[in-house]
This record gives sequence, structure tokens and C-alpha cells, in this order.
Amino acid sequence: MREEIIQILPVVNVIVCDQDRFLMIQEAKESCQGLWHLPAGGIHKAETLGDAAVREVKEEAGLEIKPQGIFEIHRDIQVPHELWRYVVTGTVIGGTIKKDSDEESLQADWFFIDELQELALRNNLVLPLLERFHKNPTLTIPIESYFQYNQ
Repeated sequence: MREEIIQILPVVNVIVCDQDRFLMIQEAKESCQGLWHLPAGGIHKAETLGDAAVREVKEEAGLEIKPQGIFEIHRDIQVPHELWRYVVTGTVIGGTIKKDSDEESLQADWFFIDELQELALRNNLVLPLLERFHKNPTLTIPIESYFQYNQ
């Protein structure tokens, strides 16, 4: 008996923390408009995790980042596909935080961990994820290891 082949959808979520504040974006998509989330989105064909993280933060928050590491990987089975969420960390190296809305996001802003509980979050994964990161931000796989392995 052959097992069913499923489609895997890779996405990147980006944790950017600066002076104990987390970068969050307010969603513009109709299905989750107004809710807050990490900069995130699909990984394009032939795009590295680091490239996807840089692109998503720039598009949704207006900031330029340097990817640092992979914090977690989540597998979410949603028939007929699986969503693989790669949580990448990064540090700001430039840009200006986005305050004007467009099709990518309504705005971006910085929040302390205790302020996140007051936000309308896109899903219930965000706060526990950021709490885990806040407790141990060094628990990452260096992004350079990923790039070296895949070249």
C-alpha cells in the first residue's frame, strides 16, 4: 500500500528582539486583519531561510535584519498539506519601522513580553514561543550552519 504524498508548505516566522522588545506586525490580510503576529510568510522556491527572513521583515516591518539562528521548527498537519514553520531569529541592521499600511501589514511596532498579553494575537502559538525565547535566547542553531550544510 502506497502512502499518500502530501504537499509541504514551508514558512518562516522571524523573532527580532531589541533591548527586550519584540518586533510585531499588525496583519493586513482580510482573514486576520488587525491581529498582531511575528513577521512571517512563505519561503519562495530556491530561497534560503535567511533570505526569506530578511525579505519578510523588510516587507512587513520596513526593517533590515541580519539572520542569526534557527530557534524552533514546527510541523502543523493540515489536510491536504503540512505547514513547516521555521522560526528564525535576527537582529536589526537598518531601515525604518513601518507605520503606514499596505497589502503586507497595517503597521509594525516593538513590545515588551508583558505587553504581548494585551494584544489581539493572530494565534495562540506566538506568546508561548516568545516566552520560550525570552527565557533562553541563546538556544538557537547558528544560521551559518544551515547555509554551510546546504551549499
